[in-house]
Amino acid sequence: MREKRWTAAFTLIIVFAILSPPSFASSEPLVSDVEIKIPGESLVFSGDVPVIVRGIIHNMSFSISPFSGSVILELRYGIAGGASFNDTTNYQWSFNSTSGDWVDELYGRYIIPEDCGVYGNSLSFHVGLSTSAYTGTWFLSVSLDGVQIYNTTVDVRDYSVGLAVQSVNTVFTISPFSSESKTSEYHIRVENKGNIPLKLSVLFGDYQPLFMVTNITEPLHVGEKRDLYVTLNSIPWSPRVVNITGVVHPAVPNYLVSPGTVSFATVADQTFNLRIEVVRPGYNLVRIGNTMVQYRETIAANYGKAVTVDMYLSAINSTGTTTVSISADLLTLSSIMVDNESSGQDITLQLSNNSESHLAIIVEPVKPSSTAYLNYDIRDAVTSDRKVISTEIVVGVALNPESGNGLILLILISMAGLFIISIIFITFIHFRKEGQRKEVKTSSKTKRRKRKM
Repeated sequence: MREKRWTAAFTLIIVFAILSPPSFASSEPLVSDVEIKIPGESLVFSGDVPVIVRGIIHNMSFSISPFSGSVILELRYGIAGGASFNDTTNYQWSFNSTSGDWVDELYGRYIIPEDCGVYGNSLSFHVGLSTSAYTGTWFLSVSLDGVQIYNTTVDVRDYSVGLAVQSVNTVFTISPFSSESKTSEYHIRVENKGNIPLKLSVLFGDYQPLFMVTNITEPLHVGEKRDLYVTLNSIPWSPRVVNITGVVHPAVPNYLVSPGTVSFATVADQTFNLRIEVVRPGYNLVRIGNTMVQYRETIAANYGKAVTVDMYLSAINSTGTTTVSISADLLTLSSIMVDNESSGQDITLQLSNNSESHLAIIVEPVKPSSTAYLNYDIRDAVTSDRKVISTEIVVGVALNPESGNGLILLILISMAGLFIISIIFITFIHFRKEGQRKEVKTSSKTKRRKRKM
């Protein structure tokens, strides 16, 4: 009886196993590797919660394993979202694996289909929110074939433009009437202190064609510091000083949801100063009315020897008339030449902005170890502006030929004396060593004789 009962029970178990459907572990798809960021930028979190900047396209990527079917990515503000499903509270994007279509289900414009993609089990949605979307906590969910398989929260923030610029006043010095290319010695440092990448442009107003700036082709990433260098390609200018205010402008980046949804206020612009000095090397440049004067501020001279002091004048406008009166302190004026022609101390010049008038003044210091001055009283005849400027001449002590010959003779005598003393000293040392050798030999012979005895 017992065996029959066990047989019946075993039979029932087998029948139940055959009739019952197989039971396997749950095969619900899993979502992993979730990343939300602006293309090319680093991930940003508020605590452990991903950050989305409204108005800017983001790459929302994740993996589904196993993956097949259609995916819906949904963002809603608050728990229930907005009742009207407008772009302040609700978004929904989808990917159809059969047709390959990427679609903004609600508005048709907050997605860039050509930048979306599937890579194995990974999906990448390039989507964004309007600048009118509410800021704060939003709920993000992923559904596969109508079944929600993932949800999380995100922090939606407004975009902020934080551009910082540091630079020193940059001075370009170029020669008059020449075309030169010069790169600034000092860089302009820019830093992105906002939360979106910036496309930079540097503006120079009317002088834009003369300048080239490096390191602005790529976006300035969030938190990035970068050095910009400015190159001036000058044109043939007459002597002048040009002060320019450069502007670093943060242009609208390439990651906008719609070009019309984001605009940066000009308050985000940052400025720096440039100065172009068109002047001969080693010369000071001063403007007196419409007259530009290039002169030497300080030179050195030897007493008793003539020195030439040069000056160049030109006009700011096409023509101009200027008078120059020359005087000297502790100097003898030997001659004054104006454009290779002899002149007196009072000069009237017809100037132009496409050439320079050259004054060559030959002077001779009258006192050694002194500071002499060559003075120029200059008046612009058109504007009546007047100014007195000076060249300081530092005078040293020059040796006359006789004193020079005497010094040379003294040097030769000294050298001859040293030579004779050296010979005497060497001879003395030689004879002393010879005497010491003889004494040693004599002493050795005496010792040997005593031993024999």
